[in-house]
Amino acid sequence: MPAATATAHIDAPQAECFAYLEQPANHVGVVPGLQAISAEPLETGGHEGSFTYTVAGVELDLAFRDTELEPPSRRVFEVSGPMEGTATYEFEPADDGTRFTLTNSYDLPGPAVLGSLADPLVRRYLQRDVDSWVENAKVAIENQ
Repeated sequence: MPAATATAHIDAPQAECFAYLEQPANHVGVVPGLQAISAEPLETGGHEGSFTYTVAGVELDLAFRDTELEPPSRRVFEVSGPMEGTATYEFEPADDGTRFTLTNSYDLPGPAVLGSLADPLVRRYLQRDVDSWVENAKVAIENQ
């Protein structure tokens, strides 16, 4: 499963960054390709729900569930459906703000026959996606 990581410094306290990105509704406009999301709180903390995500021009209906929640430092959620994956958010206090790191790994749907031929393209796509996701989160949190 290809993975990509990006980091940004956010001019906001760690708890504020975590609280913003803990809320699924705040991901619309932050996550590239995310069209709509609905979520319910879990009794143990976090959320589960469904969302519509567009990748390479194809709309996918996917589900997500928080699997790790350690306020204010870490959130992990898994994605299932035609595209499987995991996103990990890490928040660390840094220089009067927060160091936000996103690691995202997922398998794109498509024919297995492409195998390793598509790997470099998928990795580049994933890295661009993660870079945009982190930058959009920074802008959204700093301007709320």
